[in-house]
Amino acid sequence: MNFTPVAIEDIPSSSREEAEQFLKECPLSPAARLRPRLGKNGDTWLALLGPSLREGKVGFGPTPVMALRAFNRNFGRLSEPSKDPSDADMYLEFKRIRTLLEETEDLLASALRHAAKKQALRAWNNAATF
Repeated sequence: MNFTPVAIEDIPSSSREEAEQFLKECPLSPAARLRPRLGKNGDTWLALLGPSLREGKVGFGPTPVMALRAFNRNFGRLSEPSKDPSDADMYLEFKRIRTLLEETEDLLASALRHAAKKQALRAWNNAATF
């Protein structure tokens, strides 16, 4: 996953204002007290406290506020990476599978278009031989 988490103060201003407002409204929440770093990968925001997704506490969402809310929900959960995959691992696996499915759909659509063209060409050739 390629993203560089940054301090809340360093995200774009419109997103920062919404995130700061959320933190003001929930001053005792883990996100407000600990101020996780935020990063964006594609269209998904991540709130991260710790050295990595595997070792830290994390929340995912389509906006910084949603990522902070998910961070708050996940903060108190215990994780034992040796026994169960972490939320981050499951999320990354989901994203990997979704990408593979999208690539497979594209290949299938291309193969179907190719087969349809081939069939049409055969039909045209057969019609031309009569």
